[in-house]
Amino acid sequence: MNTKEQAQYDDLSIRYLSGNSDPTETKKLEQWVLADPANKQHFMQLKKAWILTGMQEQEQMDQDHVEAAWQNVERDTISRTKVVPMSSASSVRNWLMIAATLAAFAAAAIGTSYFFYRTNDLSVASESEAKTITLPDGSEVRLNQNSRLSYQIAEGQRKVKLAGDAFFDVRKQTSNPFVIYTEGLQIEVLGTSFYVDSRQKAQEVQVIVQEGKVQVSKEAQKVVLTAGQKASYSKASSLLQRRPNQDGNFASIKTQKLVFSDSRMDEVVFALNRHFGSNIVFAEESLKNCRLVSSFNNKNLESILKIIESSLGLKVEDASGVISLSGSCEDG
Repeated sequence: MNTKEQAQYDDLSIRYLSGNSDPTETKKLEQWVLADPANKQHFMQLKKAWILTGMQEQEQMDQDHVEAAWQNVERDTISRTKVVPMSSASSVRNWLMIAATLAAFAAAAIGTSYFFYRTNDLSVASESEAKTITLPDGSEVRLNQNSRLSYQIAEGQRKVKLAGDAFFDVRKQTSNPFVIYTEGLQIEVLGTSFYVDSRQKAQEVQVIVQEGKVQVSKEAQKVVLTAGQKASYSKASSLLQRRPNQDGNFASIKTQKLVFSDSRMDEVVFALNRHFGSNIVFAEESLKNCRLVSSFNNKNLESILKIIESSLGLKVEDASGVISLSGSCEDG
């Protein structure tokens, strides 16, 4: 096989291991792997490299558990045969122990072991649905719909470029700071959980911290956030501010839960538009003062709007993607 063909199958392997291959691509890869023992060996070597990524800071498991975990990794891959040792027995054994450790941790955390990457570069886009991505360093991102993300290790940093919004669970690596670049802002963190809203149509960029510490900067402006705090950057005034977070639904793209406890309707609409990428507007300004008490767990937008319509007595009209709320309520 020539170098160009090998590169194509390597790229296809990346898509398969990251869970992004479609059925046709998966079948094509399976046929290639099973067609030649050399292909099987090459795929298994790639699989080990994927799993090895980001393992430098993990502690070793008990040896018996490691062996069992690695057997599960081999059983769940395309290949059903063991890999031919590449070097001395001791060095290969150490490599397998590291790989199996990550597989065990990943299986416990997300129930699967295919979100691993051969390289330190990654580019992902979501369209009509949110998706969960595990980055090469082991960090997990819930990327909302209509958003884009790229990742690379460069200049001693884990660099992420974000367009849209996403919730981050960042794996700590003291030697490689995790830095997000979006809308001219820099968001730096060592290891924490936080949400970034940089939707193009939003009036401001928001960073909300759930755990840990995050530094947000824009040229000479800089704020440091801890759990329960929010940074807001106004696109109109170019002002960066820190304030307490009062948005209980900032993690909804991850939890799939929306909770409104006597919430004003302007807050409700903001949360819905952010979560679903919708365009809900008020026909009358007074409706912003209406209040809603309700919670939604993994509900679609249509169901939520029907509940709002019936509980508040409002009228919902959808015209070419613009959803208008009209009528009156007790607080209106």
